[in-house]
This record gives sequence, structure tokens and C-alpha cells, in this order.
Amino acid sequence: MDLNHNAILRRLDYVIARNGEASERNEFDFFADVQQIIIQLEIYDRIHYVRNIPESGEHIVEGIALANDIIAILEEIPDGGNDLNFFQ
Repeated sequence: MDLNHNAILRRLDYVIARNGEASERNEFDFFADVQQIIIQLEIYDRIHYVRNIPESGEHIVEGIALANDIIAILEEIPDGGNDLNFFQ
């Protein structure tokens, strides 16, 4: 599995393209796929943390930037007026 910033975002784009608009019909699949992306983010952050132990904090700048990019993309998913929340 390729765990670099761009590869993780490409996988997220694929998940969104495959599932389309978020709805109650695909909520479970969407949630499971997004959870996998979050796990990849956590692994990415830990690997880079160990390689480049920062002087302060528990997360690396690159991991925080990737998390922000993922959140921005998730916020743009059309939800068809449903009250789905991937951030719970």
C-alpha cells in the first residue's frame, strides 16, 4: 500500500467517485471506506513521526496537513440534504 500524501488523497477521491452523493443507502459503505482512509492517515503520521521525531507535539506537520486536506474534501461531499456526519 502506498502511504504518501497524494496516494491517500487519490484513494479518497476514488471512494467519493465510487459512492457518489452521500445518502442513507450508501452510508455504511461510505463510512467504512472513509474509516480506511483515516487509518491510512494515522499510519502515515506515525511513520513520519518515527522517521522525523519533532521537537514538540505528537503529530508531524505533514500529517496535520494531510488531515486538513481530507477534512476539506469530506466537507465537499454532496449529501442530498441528508444529515450524515463522517466526523463522528
